[in-house]
Amino acid sequence: MKAKQTKKKQSAPEVIAIFNYRGFKIREVFNRKKSRREFHTRFEINKKAFRLTNVSRSVLQELIDEIYYQEKRVKHNLSVPSVSPELKQLFDKRLPMITRPHQKKMAERIFEVFLSLLPKDIQISDLKRAHFQKYIDFRLSQNGVKTNQKITPQTVNRELSIISAAWHLAPVLFPELDTFEPFQIPKAKTKRTRREISVSASDFEKLINYLSREKISKETDAQYFHRVRLAHILEFALESGFRRKEITALKFSQFDREALAL
Repeated sequence: MKAKQTKKKQSAPEVIAIFNYRGFKIREVFNRKKSRREFHTRFEINKKAFRLTNVSRSVLQELIDEIYYQEKRVKHNLSVPSVSPELKQLFDKRLPMITRPHQKKMAERIFEVFLSLLPKDIQISDLKRAHFQKYIDFRLSQNGVKTNQKITPQTVNRELSIISAAWHLAPVLFPELDTFEPFQIPKAKTKRTRREISVSASDFEKLINYLSREKISKETDAQYFHRVRLAHILEFALESGFRRKEITALKFSQFDREALAL
């Protein structure tokens, strides 16, 4: 009897964490029998107990989303739409709302690539987090057209923000999706790196000499003027310790011509 109890205790899943999502209590456990992490939740519908289990937290949350939306529609006596608008229809309505030509062109390209990775005629309500992750993985595997280098996670996240803007407009652009709540789309993982670059005195001198060089034949007067002026600004910033905004905010009235000081 003791041996049986010991075996049963060893096979019991170990609870790692407990958290709430849309009113559902989700347990993250380690299944010793299968040697894997799992996510469990329990709920009742019409006094009947149900249990959902999945190895992916995001998939389990998507299942909870569907239950949540169904309960919300029943509570407000709303009919469930039999046919949801297609994702392409959403993108077609979003594009005219973008006024800047270069942003519209970029959005067209991003929408086209995203749709090419999805099933044909996919509906808005059928979109899952896995679809966005597929776009992330695809873009990270590509090289940039101009740089011919691997596309960075930061670039992918900027593209996802364009898709996200259209995604969150779905309930506004389509009245039949009034109760639809878009979930938060995943993002590409980025490394936290410092953007500051240390410039040595010799490198700074080379930069100033390059910017201050004589005018070349292919250069216009305006280009030459702006290049030399940039060299003067950099020298002034180094000597004064002023920041860019502090330099641009300077006025002639602050300059003492006799003392040659500010």
